[in-house]
Amino acid sequence: MIFTSSREAGRIPVIALLGNPGSGKTYFLNHLLNAQVMSHSVVLTASDDAQTAHLSTRLQRLASVREASDSGCLCCGMRSGLGDALRDLFLRALSKKIPPVARVIIEANITDPGPLKFTLKHAPFLGQRYVFDSTILLLDIDTLLADPINLQESGIEHADYVVCLKTTGLSKDRLNGVELAVKQLNYKAKLVLSVDKLEALLANTLH
Repeated sequence: MIFTSSREAGRIPVIALLGNPGSGKTYFLNHLLNAQVMSHSVVLTASDDAQTAHLSTRLQRLASVREASDSGCLCCGMRSGLGDALRDLFLRALSKKIPPVARVIIEANITDPGPLKFTLKHAPFLGQRYVFDSTILLLDIDTLLADPINLQESGIEHADYVVCLKTTGLSKDRLNGVELAVKQLNYKAKLVLSVDKLEALLANTLH
């Protein structure tokens, strides 16, 4: 096979890396692209942050990913930018113009992966070749500093992993409060509050 298959059905797993601007997605992406587990992985990003420019060999830029169409399709909402990118990626690998692809990570300034899931499930070409795997949500530090802690509108209910890497200086009580607030909204979500735990997250997620 040209692509490394997913465990489920021979399709390429897609991971959503979501969060509002300023939540640390660029910093996180730099770690992703430098990690060993990122071998044969591709990142599709809507960010134009210059800090990620030097990683462009495995990073492809998209038009802004913000809104879905009325039908819920993210491809339509992006004027087919995401759909075109995924189709092009598959065809380039099929023709051996690029190395095999183990997974695709899509970075966007949104907090709900619903439109992405819809697109991958219902777009015929994409649905046969890609499968949604998980959501990594980045929280910005201002959200954690709010008193009281309010994560109701942060998108945690959709996340498999909740990450905040800018926690230096936060008290133990504050961190415990953040963990409790996350678990109240999504008890299944795995919480990462330090860079030290980042590598373990990558090893477990990007297998």
